[in-house]
Amino acid sequence: MIDPEHAHQNPKRGEEVLAPIFQGMMLHRLLTLPEEVPEGQRIRTVLDDTRRHIDAFPEADGDLNELIAELSARDYDGKEVSFAQEFAHKVARILLAQYSPREVEERIRSFTIAERGWQYASDVLAYEIDDNAVIVLHVPPMFSRSILEVAAMFQQGLRKLAENLRDKQFDSIKKISGTSNMVFKYRDSLQKAGWTMTNIHHATEQATAEMSKDDFIKGYGENPG
Repeated sequence: MIDPEHAHQNPKRGEEVLAPIFQGMMLHRLLTLPEEVPEGQRIRTVLDDTRRHIDAFPEADGDLNELIAELSARDYDGKEVSFAQEFAHKVARILLAQYSPREVEERIRSFTIAERGWQYASDVLAYEIDDNAVIVLHVPPMFSRSILEVAAMFQQGLRKLAENLRDKQFDSIKKISGTSNMVFKYRDSLQKAGWTMTNIHHATEQATAEMSKDDFIKGYGENPG
């Protein structure tokens, strides 16, 4: 098993840790774009998203800009998954030449907090409220923690959010939702835990889990009822 905390000491193995996570993030971003958006524009949007993150990695900005310019000139029509896979591996390789996985994790998290204004229920669970009064869950990229540590902190975040939802400021919330490759991977277990699965995409390995606010509080609150 790869030790994420020391993955940067072996660049090849470190790439095996970071690249699949980056690939999942890129595929998720592609799925959030309207279907009517042309495929070439969808890929340019992902490249632009990455370009906005470059300021968080000044020691690697030259190589990242060069990579984005290279891929922007290519034709990826009909090959979104291939694009995400290649881009993810090359970005991971560039970053690991300058930073440890923990540094990458912290820099991306700080940038995301500032840019999107997410609220954090724990270090590994964030959320926002969309225009439809739905709480949308987000799991920031985790490169430097063990699976057991992430699982424990994720459950801690769910419990904290469930307790927060009892407050009057959340009265309008009707549903909790989350979309990611982790949802796709653990969809059977999530379904057994009471989540409803929608938008399952086998090609990109993304899926959405949904649960009503009342069921969420009952399932994860410390004092259900």
